[in-house]
Amino acid sequence: MRIYKTSAAGNTFLHLRDSAKLSGKEAAALARRLCAPTTGPGADGLILFEPEAEGAAFTILNSDGSRAELSGNGMAGLATVLFSEFGRRGELLLRSPSGPRRIALRSRWGSRFRLRLEIGSADFERRAVFPFLEGGKLRYEYNGIPFYPVSVGNPHAVVLWQEAWESQRLATVGCELQGAPLFPEGVNVELVKTVGRRRCRTFFYERGAGPTASSATGSAAVFSVLRRLGIAADPLRVAGKGGTITVTGYDPIQVINSCRIVSCAEIDV
Repeated sequence: MRIYKTSAAGNTFLHLRDSAKLSGKEAAALARRLCAPTTGPGADGLILFEPEAEGAAFTILNSDGSRAELSGNGMAGLATVLFSEFGRRGELLLRSPSGPRRIALRSRWGSRFRLRLEIGSADFERRAVFPFLEGGKLRYEYNGIPFYPVSVGNPHAVVLWQEAWESQRLATVGCELQGAPLFPEGVNVELVKTVGRRRCRTFFYERGAGPTASSATGSAAVFSVLRRLGIAADPLRVAGKGGTITVTGYDPIQVINSCRIVSCAEIDV
């Protein structure tokens, strides 16, 4: 089977056309094997997809084999594969576990595709993933770490970072909050430092993957929190280690990002 590796702002995904023969356990084991740099091409996650008339249906597995509801950069990678390798044009409809999302091709420079992705609406009251919510309250705390919970199709905890920007400290806090028992479904963590109203710097610690170079849903979560607090403008440029993602709109939130196919190869599953 042919597998594609894509990169969107340094966030890497593997894309494999789904096989009905794969059970849940087999898919999880495959994700762990392929995403690990020692046993496969290495990536932050694995996308299993089936092309459809308007786009594709897909499922997402994190690098540890766990399932995810949504991934913006994963969708960007899948759209890039469909545009580049499957001859699709214009706008795609991608069916995710969180529902359908539309992806539009804005431009192309060689192997790099500039895309507009629909992420979804911000939900500050989703008790299924945040059972600790109190009516109208935005800011919470865990072990002295203040955070803002929000769902954009998957759960996030946004931290306004006031300390020095030091990678090990950021990763330690991200890991601690990501593993907090407050979150029955786990959580993705973003540590944010604003640079004016139209730009911020963000460290991403993702559920099932750990530190990543960027995150489109994480960028959408940051945008939704900063907008709710009145300290960011639309559009907002969210800079991560791997590059910058532009976030705009509110219902739904959309991100503008570039993606490319890094490699493709034939593998035995």
